[in-house]
Amino acid sequence: MRLGRPRSLPALALGALLGGIVPTGVVAQEAQPAPFCDLLTADEVAATLGFTPTISNSAARMCFYSHGDPTQADWIQFYTSASQDRIEDHRAQVEGGSDTEVSGRPAFARTDGRSSILWIQEGDQLRLTFEIMGALDESIDAASALVQLANIALPRIDERTVPPFTQDAGLESLFPERIGETPLTVQSMGARDLMAGGDVPQTFLDLLSAHGRSIEDVTVAFTSAYDAESAAMILISAIRVQGVDMPSVADEMRVVLLSEESPDSIQSPGEVAGKVVTIVSPYEDAPEEERQYTYASGDVLWLVVATEPALTEIFTHLP
Repeated sequence: MRLGRPRSLPALALGALLGGIVPTGVVAQEAQPAPFCDLLTADEVAATLGFTPTISNSAARMCFYSHGDPTQADWIQFYTSASQDRIEDHRAQVEGGSDTEVSGRPAFARTDGRSSILWIQEGDQLRLTFEIMGALDESIDAASALVQLANIALPRIDERTVPPFTQDAGLESLFPERIGETPLTVQSMGARDLMAGGDVPQTFLDLLSAHGRSIEDVTVAFTSAYDAESAAMILISAIRVQGVDMPSVADEMRVVLLSEESPDSIQSPGEVAGKVVTIVSPYEDAPEEERQYTYASGDVLWLVVATEPALTEIFTHLP
């Protein structure tokens, strides 16, 4: 688990951003990809998208097919994910796009330059995301390619490839329902489920053990949205360790989360909406959109990325 710059939240697993928003720089687990990655093989992706991918995952219901260096212009990433919600919960967050159908299922599609996305409603509470980031060969139509891949993957969906969700309704209820005019959809799950069977860092397990807890006592929740008023993304994540007084262990928690990826991050005290926070910056004088605000309350550690005025509104709603 990692706490670093906003773009590395998916590697942390807390930032597995649903709703078609997955920042770059995803770091693969060393373990074998989760069964979710069996929905599409490397050969099937290569034949459809025209590049040979490296497969990795950072959550049990997410798979990445990447090609090239993410810092270079020729980098391409295709990813799939499953979330427990509905297309209409997110349609307002995406400009443009249109309703469609894929194999008789309701769907929503959008293509704009270097990004193409396809959402498919599978049943009442399962939304599948297929997205391409980066420029494909000019001979390949991205929107058609996504439909083709979706048609391959859909018949393979079962409880092995898309395991049942473990939710923490109590944790979800602590999130604000909306920020300004932007509705928020929250997803929660157990920490072990989120780690997709990969190795949980021993330092994190040791911290839990020192306070009489195990990974089974940990749940996480997250939401993301684009806030038009601040013209920036809102990212809110929460780690809950049931029965632990989080304000008393928050410093230890931050040390553990920062140790792997961002040991040189700068931490400074702050206050937002009357709440005492720790601001984590990747470097001196980092702009507001690159800072993370951590806040401990009850048995929850909150991680927030936002800019004003959304930042203050978020903290006004947190417990």
